[in-house]
Amino acid sequence: MRERRKKKVVPIRKVRSINFGAGAFLGIFIYLVVCCIMYFNKPRISIYEVEEKKLSDEYSCTGIVLRDETLINTESSGYLNYYYAEGSKIGKNEVVYTVDETGELYNLLRTSNEKMSLSKSERALLWDNISEFRNGYDSSEYSTVSDFTYNVENTVLELSSSTMSHNIDNILKENNISGSYRKISSDRSGIIAYTQDGYEGKKAKDITTEDFHGNDYEKKMLRSQDKVEAGEPAYKMVTGEDWTLVIELTENLYQQLETRRKEDKKKKQEYSYLNISFSKEGIELKKPYTLSKGNKGYFAIIEMSDYIVHFLDDRFVNVDISLDSMEGLKI
Repeated sequence: MRERRKKKVVPIRKVRSINFGAGAFLGIFIYLVVCCIMYFNKPRISIYEVEEKKLSDEYSCTGIVLRDETLINTESSGYLNYYYAEGSKIGKNEVVYTVDETGELYNLLRTSNEKMSLSKSERALLWDNISEFRNGYDSSEYSTVSDFTYNVENTVLELSSSTMSHNIDNILKENNISGSYRKISSDRSGIIAYTQDGYEGKKAKDITTEDFHGNDYEKKMLRSQDKVEAGEPAYKMVTGEDWTLVIELTENLYQQLETRRKEDKKKKQEYSYLNISFSKEGIELKKPYTLSKGNKGYFAIIEMSDYIVHFLDDRFVNVDISLDSMEGLKI
């Protein structure tokens, strides 16, 4: 037999194919790792909204308003009808109110007023009082409720008195009333007010800490529909535009203001000035001040010459004191 031809087997190397998908994934993974490392190592940049304004240390305090005010008593008993709204400026010898000693004219005026209807502007005045109370109501301050009650009663009586004044002459003629009816004129000029609280006649030197924190403070409305006895206050007259603001201070704030005053004195400045604001009224002022201390407490005293009508009904006011004011950016 023919010998079988031996076969020679030659091994062939297997050529590996390149996996492009795996390479691409590895590249993306390395890129992400590098990006993460760079993100956590670079400094952080934060973005804030800023506004330019005055920067200062502010202190909220309470002040007492002192005016040159005098209670005017009625010389005879009767029902009073007023001619002027609160805050009106009146001259000497002008008729301020009438006195009805028997009540006959008063009853006729009340009967006439039962048919009275409020105009659009008068209703708006009442709604202004209600809206102001609702917007500024604070359950922690009872004084806001009593002030609101006073303002509404005062407005109603003012509208009622205005109507009565217009009807008086006609009613007097129709009913032949003369003997029991008198017109009372002012003995001085000034600004008329209709409240009494016992602080009339007080000066800055008389104020103590108890005046700020006394629980027996009461503001009485003088204008009412009740009969007034002879010798009782009929109204209050505020003479002059000047008034005094006494601010109660903490010991720390007093020391800061005293240090500032001494520094100003070294600079040969005649007065030291204080930046104050009344947030409720939107008033900001820069005024000279003096300081007072002792067993009575710590106080700043500021003499004012304007805005007296703004604070005619107020005895206590909220005052913000600003120190070290400067321009800057606030975040």
